[in-house]
Amino acid sequence: MFGMSLPEIIVILVIAVLVLGPDKLPEALVKFAKFFKYFKAQVSSAKSNFEQEVRIAELKADAAKLKSSVTDISSNVRKKLTFEELDELKKSASDFSTELKSSLDFSQTNTSSEGSSENSRIPNENSRISSENSRIPSENSRISKVIITAGACYEMIDDVRAITNLSSGKMGLALAFAYYLRGFDVTLISSAQNLPKSMENLEFLSFKSSADLLEILKNKKLAKDDLLVMAAAISDYIPSQKAKGKIKKSGANLNLELKENIDILSSLKELKCKKIGFKMEMDEQSALSSAKNMLENKALDAVCLNVLKAQNYFGSEQNEVLFITKNSQKMLKMASKHEIAAQIASLSENLSEDL
Repeated sequence: MFGMSLPEIIVILVIAVLVLGPDKLPEALVKFAKFFKYFKAQVSSAKSNFEQEVRIAELKADAAKLKSSVTDISSNVRKKLTFEELDELKKSASDFSTELKSSLDFSQTNTSSEGSSENSRIPNENSRISSENSRIPSENSRISKVIITAGACYEMIDDVRAITNLSSGKMGLALAFAYYLRGFDVTLISSAQNLPKSMENLEFLSFKSSADLLEILKNKKLAKDDLLVMAAAISDYIPSQKAKGKIKKSGANLNLELKENIDILSSLKELKCKKIGFKMEMDEQSALSSAKNMLENKALDAVCLNVLKAQNYFGSEQNEVLFITKNSQKMLKMASKHEIAAQIASLSENLSEDL
C-alpha cells in the first residue's frame, strides 16, 4: 500500500535538497522517518481493527444461520412426532435418569457405610446395566441366584373382568435392578408386561393370577443357595368360580362369591432356599406383630414390613421398610424405592449370619 519505487525516492530527495538545503536535510529525514513509522503503525492498527470487526460480523451471521437451522429442525421434529410420542421420549429420558441416579446413590451408599472392600462389587458411574462387564459378583455372598416377584395379581371373574389390587410393581422392579447391579443372576417374575430396556439382560417371566405365579415358582426348582424375594401383591381372596364369556346386566344385583386364596409362601415352605416376604399393613399398632407372625409361620429368613402412608402409597416412588429377621430389626427410612432396594440387597447377603 505504501511501497515506493527507487526513482520516486530519488526525486523526493532531490526536491528536499533544493528546498531545505544540504545542512537541514538529515534532520528532516529523521523526523520524516519517525512520522512515517507512526503513520504506518496507525494504519496497521486500523486495518487490524477493521478485519476484527469484519470477522465478528461474519460470526454473527453464522450464528444467525445456525439458530435458523435449529429452529427448522425443531419445527420439523414437532410436525413429525405426535404429542404422545414426545411424552414417551420425555418419559424414557426421565426413566434413564432415575436408573442412573439410583446406580450412583447405590455406589455412594455402599462406599460410605460398608468400607472400601465393598467397592469391588459396585459398578462405576459410567457402567450400563446392559453390559455384562459392569456386573462384578460378590466374593463373600452366600447367594447363587435371585428370584424376585413383583406386581399385582389378576383373579378373573369372567373373561373380561378381574379382581386385582393397586400394586404398581415398582418395588420389585427396583429390587431386580439392585440385585442385578450387585452381580447376581436375577429372574424377575412380574405381572407388568414391559421390562425397561436397561434391564433386557434379566430373565423375565410374566404372570397374571396367583395360581400362575405359584406354578412358575414350582418349576424354577430353587436350590439351597438361591434367594426368593416375594414382593408381588398376592390376592387374599379370589372368585369361587370364573364365569365363561362376559356376565351381562340383568337389572338385579350380582352376588360375587369369594374364597380364601392359596398362600404361596406357605405352599413353598419345603423349599430350602432363602426366602424374604413383603408385608404391607395400614395399621401401625398391629403391623409389627403381624410381620413377626409371618416370619415364623411361613418359615421365612426375613420380612420387609412397610406401613402405608401418604409418602409411600401405591404407585409412589418412595418407600419405608422395616427389615425383620429372627434376631434383628433394621429400619430403612423413607427414601426412593431404588435406594431401599439397594439396602435390602445388601442386608440379604448376610442372612445366614443373622440366623
